[in-house]
Amino acid sequence: DPLKPKHWRHVIYIVEDMDQAHRIISGIVKHGGLGIKMEDVRERLHLVEARRLDPAYVVKVGKLYREKFARNVKGVEVPPLVVFDTKAATLEMENENDNSEGSRAIAALRQQFNDLPTWIIDHIAKAQFGRTEIKTMSSRGAGSIEGDTNQNCYLIEENGQRLFCLGKHRFE
Repeated sequence: DPLKPKHWRHVIYIVEDMDQAHRIISGIVKHGGLGIKMEDVRERLHLVEARRLDPAYVVKVGKLYREKFARNVKGVEVPPLVVFDTKAATLEMENENDNSEGSRAIAALRQQFNDLPTWIIDHIAKAQFGRTEIKTMSSRGAGSIEGDTNQNCYLIEENGQRLFCLGKHRFE
């Protein structure tokens, strides 16, 4: 696949339901037909049980993640990817609809998380369930969160197929 990365990176997956994550991984490895070995998964994927914490506190672990999981490949550092699944389960905000609070959370991750690539999994606003028009989609809560990120993607179902669609993005 021309889009396949040439070099792998560690993934730190902060997950709300650890048992569900283990079942999904087991299913993919054993029945996905992808040729993935469980040894490789254990080496590269690091599951962390989610705790809802203030983003200013969450970013403190960035230095440890970089030290422990960054790889050096031919003189180039490959930092780990950190996935927060889900925003509500990991990033504490008193009011998820407050734009200044949402901006503060994203700014902490962008500016104080040791430059780690980060994905935040979120839910779309309930009013948008069943819709497939990407231009009208937005995550639940403060709109500033999507405005402050580098890219927003949506996983939708359309005509019985799951599609991964690109929303707002700051790069080509």
